[in-house]
Amino acid sequence: MSTEKQSSVWNSFDKIDDGTRVRCKLCSSTLKYNGGTTSAMRAHLKLHDTDSKRDVTAPAPQQASFSTFFNKKVCSSKRKREITELLVDWCTSSLRPASIVRDRGLIDLLNFLEPGYTVPSHTTIVHNIRHRYDELRTVLKASLENVDGLSVTTDLWSSSRNIGYGTYTGHYLDDGWTIRSVVIETPEFSERHTAANIVQALKSVLQDVGVDISKKLVSLVSDEAANMVAAGRLLQGEFPAVLTVFCACHRLQTALRHVMDLPDVKKILAACRRLVGHFKHSNVASHALHERQSQQKHVLQLVSEVATRWNSSYDMLQRLSVLRAPVTAVLNDTAVTKASDRSLCLSSAQWTSVEEVCDLLRSFRDVTVMWSSEQTVTMSTVLPAVIGLAEECEADDGDSLFAAAVKTKLRSELERKFHFSSVEPDSAEALAAALDPRYRSLTFMSEDDRQAVHKQVEHLAREHSVSRVLSSRSGVGHDDDDADVEPAAKRACIADEPPPSVPSKKPSVLARLTGKHNFQAAPKRREGFSVAEQMRLFLEGDMCDVDSNPLEWWKAHEATFPDLAALAKRFLAAPASSTASERNFSATGILTDKRRANLGSRNINAILFLNKNSQILRSMMATQTTDSQAAVTCPGTIPPLPQLTQLVSDDSDCEVV
Repeated sequence: MSTEKQSSVWNSFDKIDDGTRVRCKLCSSTLKYNGGTTSAMRAHLKLHDTDSKRDVTAPAPQQASFSTFFNKKVCSSKRKREITELLVDWCTSSLRPASIVRDRGLIDLLNFLEPGYTVPSHTTIVHNIRHRYDELRTVLKASLENVDGLSVTTDLWSSSRNIGYGTYTGHYLDDGWTIRSVVIETPEFSERHTAANIVQALKSVLQDVGVDISKKLVSLVSDEAANMVAAGRLLQGEFPAVLTVFCACHRLQTALRHVMDLPDVKKILAACRRLVGHFKHSNVASHALHERQSQQKHVLQLVSEVATRWNSSYDMLQRLSVLRAPVTAVLNDTAVTKASDRSLCLSSAQWTSVEEVCDLLRSFRDVTVMWSSEQTVTMSTVLPAVIGLAEECEADDGDSLFAAAVKTKLRSELERKFHFSSVEPDSAEALAAALDPRYRSLTFMSEDDRQAVHKQVEHLAREHSVSRVLSSRSGVGHDDDDADVEPAAKRACIADEPPPSVPSKKPSVLARLTGKHNFQAAPKRREGFSVAEQMRLFLEGDMCDVDSNPLEWWKAHEATFPDLAALAKRFLAAPASSTASERNFSATGILTDKRRANLGSRNINAILFLNKNSQILRSMMATQTTDSQAAVTCPGTIPPLPQLTQLVSDDSDCEVV
């Protein structure tokens, strides 16, 4: 019996003439065969455009029936385009690499769901990402052209490859008094991080999107790094009207870090870190803690302190306080905890100190979360919230020595970082508070500071009134000696006052810190007023409930106070913190991990832009489409999401994603 291994090429050939020649089973051609190689036969099979492994003895495939042929699903060009758009959306919204389209599982899934669809190459996905970036960036530029005031946050960061990046986010109020927060750009920052380079990069980014800094830039929000402080001074020297604001969250966390350095607080934190570390490193202790909570509705894990994460000290202490009973039980269980580890258990006095620190830091955590929001008014809350925190830190007769020392330190650090006892009247925080109907009377300030801030607001409104009147007269001769000239066209406010906001069942941190105020509706109808009259009537009104939305109030009263409303649109959109930039760099860290370390900076910028802006910019496109089709659209129907223009389908060269 022959053990010679047969090549698959013999499925298509037979030996003839005593094995010196072979005949093709496909075309009956004969070829010489010397018994040494099958290369000639393989070359011959290529002429038939067939696989050399094909078994010609297998039954030929049957022709599809007429009904089967016409019932087979066909993927139309429109549907192919929609699926490709969804793939691009998925890559940008979930920060997936474009090379994921090579994934065998994804290909099999798409082939099963849509057999007629051919998955595009990763190069095509990259081209479509860039194409969509260019398209939506045009939408952003168009929207910024109509903005009266823009506030920008910025930060610098280095990737795992030590490549520097800068990020710039924009914040403004649209015509409907809705806060818009967008990522403007995240370019590579290869220069030295000097103040001059930072300012030059900011000017270049804003110029690229058509923003005139001298007219539209209201404030620049950043951290308190030395180069950022110097950049703020440099920017104000060139553009005096631009306000430099240091992130309120960074300042608050800096104050807290100094409090954590108190000797007694450091001892408590060190003991809690050791205790949490024991459970994090011991599988037996961690399992025992889980079992001790088995009868509870929710099983909780201990939280580790992270030096770079805001409020992580509070989170660690608060979770320990909640899990005091099961943690103590596990540590006292001789079957689980070794004798040498039982000393980790906190004493009663230490547990009391943990609870006292938690009570003091709870409001600080809530304020940090509130200031980190991008969709609500935050700048106007800085001074009221800080003063409220300072009042909470006033020592009481019933305080322990430990609590009293912590409160005293907290209050002094708040004053050092925020200077709330002597307010700068032209600061963004003061102006925003004066223009917020919840805090317009500025009762938390001294009389001198209050008058200075109100005077500054009236001065800015007067400047706006003059420019508005001059532009409305369009060159007609006039006497502009009196800045309080009445507008040429009388304005009237909305007749129906919106109902007061219903307070939430659980009081907000603002309600706890600043108290509640009754809402009183303004007169139903007001005619146009001079700036002085606008200011007087605005201040005479009662403050709104602190949990109400000040933007809804301004939306209803914009016509009554046109000049003050213009200022409110500029200052109330400014964020209190630079967390928008921080969030963008968190996404950048995910995007530039070890699997995508070679991702080009151009693609990083495009993906982050789409990741943060796609929803808001496409909603703007939908609004524009709705407005243009209002005459033919049925009332109450929701317009479809606008299609982007034809996606790119060529596979030309590009950077690796």
